[in-house]
Amino acid sequence: MPPFRAEDVITSAGYVSVGMDHFARPHDSLAIDAVDGRLRRNFQGYTTDDASVLLGLGASSIALSAGYVQNSPSVPGWRDKVRSGALPVASGIALTDADRLRRAVIGEIMCRNEVDLAAIAAHPCAEFANLMDAGPALQEMAYDRVVEWDRRRVRLTAMGRPFVRVVAAAFATYLDRVGACHSALV
Repeated sequence: MPPFRAEDVITSAGYVSVGMDHFARPHDSLAIDAVDGRLRRNFQGYTTDDASVLLGLGASSIALSAGYVQNSPSVPGWRDKVRSGALPVASGIALTDADRLRRAVIGEIMCRNEVDLAAIAAHPCAEFANLMDAGPALQEMAYDRVVEWDRRRVRLTAMGRPFVRVVAAAFATYLDRVGACHSALV
């Protein structure tokens, strides 16, 4: 008897796989955007929204624009800062051109299971060399048949799809590879 697989149960109920961990009915906008190549991902998950700015309101919320900003995680700490007239920000990072390049690569991998590195690096201010430090990890994944990689295009194999986070992580500059948990890879 084959092992129980939740994905088999979900897809047999009429849902289609969207991205790495979402499912939707075939007529749902997420499924349609996935097929049409318009699916996007942000720190909240998969979305059909192409907004480049996300506002975070409240404790622990995250805002996205030219960088990422996270509010104080505790409600009392957040409230006290707001009441005092201070911004309730706990941490943040401004994105560099290289960060934006890597974010585009990671988004392509996580939304489409493939990326044309040279096409993304062809954008202004992008340098293909910034992506090649992922080369040794990609070479190892290609050897293990997790990806197909020809130094220009990275494509997850059917066997590699469950490892999409690991493939995307090869391009993540700020990832704590020692103490990372799954959400740190998003």
